[in-house]
Amino acid sequence: MINAGRGLAGGLLSSDESAWQELYELNVLAAARLMRCAGLHMVAAGSGDIVVLGSVSGHHISPFSGFYGSSKWAVASLAEAFRREVASKGVRVSTIKPGVVESEFQMVAGYDRENFYKTIEKYGALLKPEDVAEAIAFIVTRPPYVLINDMVIRPAGQDYP
Repeated sequence: MINAGRGLAGGLLSSDESAWQELYELNVLAAARLMRCAGLHMVAAGSGDIVVLGSVSGHHISPFSGFYGSSKWAVASLAEAFRREVASKGVRVSTIKPGVVESEFQMVAGYDRENFYKTIEKYGALLKPEDVAEAIAFIVTRPPYVLINDMVIRPAGQDYP
């Protein structure tokens, strides 16, 4: 699984501009490097599964995390281009785009009660890391001729984004 990333609260006007480059270095370029490294190994072996962790925020861009979302849009686009590059060589590339998952991610990204948590209270139960892990296990245990290209997984009550 390719999972390089961090979050950043806010859109173009409200996010911390000094964090933009680091965010893209990690969320896009580091993920691309991991895809390349894994892909070279798997192409040589003639098989393998690469699961790229995107975000529902990159699937449906939100103005409240627009800069972060744009990085996850970019990584999903890279994953699709990579899928097309290695599919004929026996390597499956999938992208999973989780919604809100209970983790330390939000606090590290700069989200707080006012800009995030009071908004998501209405979602009810949030995803747990195990929910995402189970979805990934489902993706990689399909027969070799079956590809789950993209999967969006959200808390049932998450209506936005």
